[in-house]
Amino acid sequence: MSNNMRKGFHSRCIMIYCPAAMFDFIRAGERTYYIENPARVGVYLADDGAWLIDSGYSSTAAELILEILTGKGLKLQGIIVTHSHPDHSGGCSYLQEKTGCGVYAYGLELALTQNPVLHPSISWGGFPPHSLRGRGMMAEQSIVREMTDTFSGTDTPPGLEVIPLPGHSFDMIGIRTPDDVVFLADSICSETILKRYVITFLYDTGAYIRTLEAIADMKAKLFVPSHVTPLTDIRDLALVNKANVLSVAEDIVHWCSSPVTFETLLQTVFTEYKRVMNFEEYCLVGSTVRAYLSWLKDSGRLETMFKNSEMLWCSTGIS
Repeated sequence: MSNNMRKGFHSRCIMIYCPAAMFDFIRAGERTYYIENPARVGVYLADDGAWLIDSGYSSTAAELILEILTGKGLKLQGIIVTHSHPDHSGGCSYLQEKTGCGVYAYGLELALTQNPVLHPSISWGGFPPHSLRGRGMMAEQSIVREMTDTFSGTDTPPGLEVIPLPGHSFDMIGIRTPDDVVFLADSICSETILKRYVITFLYDTGAYIRTLEAIADMKAKLFVPSHVTPLTDIRDLALVNKANVLSVAEDIVHWCSSPVTFETLLQTVFTEYKRVMNFEEYCLVGSTVRAYLSWLKDSGRLETMFKNSEMLWCSTGIS
């Protein structure tokens, strides 16, 4: 994996690449397990076989995951994709080809998983250049079926609860198993990641704040985020994540106290948060900054003006 790819991953609050030795099969409940890897994968043992919650970051991870399931005599029946980002859907194509399993996604995540080029296209704001169409930004295409809130009309196992978690991605979901284990996908970042990177990838700032507020009120026997050590109490970390989002928003409003172009604002974000810019980071952090700008404009805290054929962002003085 290239250094650029690692840096792009960090923008989506993803931990650094780890060797195959970390692929351990860990029990979380009577029928609920997870497989440790850079984007933690859930496993639910239904009557018809094993169901994965996400598929790993690539075919390499998927191969190791399949070896674990096969070694335990488990048939892979299906994959529930929490959201379309490649570290979560990157193994779907390989696993579907090898086992014929179903792949299921919710809402707009279905279209994004089935058409992976949409992810870099949306982040870039147009057809993405070749450097944004690699494994770090888009998974291989797979055949995806629609999943609903209640799983009705699908072949997915009964007893699983879909938890909408929008904000980090369009229609990201979490899953609660009958063992009262909640898989939270990328809705939470660790304090270490927040301190190191400050601004982490999100699509809809307002929706993400509401998601964090909902998570703070959740109860479960165990919470399993994708990139944070599993926790029995999620409230404090959810509130830390919310406070971080609001702090970034305040910084952006402050940096717009005098009219500023988007490019100058983005330069300030990278400089002040000590981020290193490359093509992937420009795209992902830039997309996230635009999400903050949209939220702040809609809430009346920022406005735009046009001067000398430039669009300028400026604060309104409304707190």
